[in-house]
Amino acid sequence: MNQINWTILIIFTAITLIGLMIGIQLKTKLKSEKLKVGFGYFLGAIGIVIASKEINQFINF
Repeated sequence: MNQINWTILIIFTAITLIGLMIGIQLKTKLKSEKLKVGFGYFLGAIGIVIASKEINQFINF
């Protein structure tokens, strides 16, 4: 039977709520176009990191 790790759940929830509050504040100060561009760069960076890890594993296989 699976048990819930309450410590991780509480930490994750707290970080999520903090991010939500920061996002609400930034929403009023930044234009939506800048947020979209910034999010696009963020996704691109995450994609590069994941791709580089996968390529590294493939090469070292």
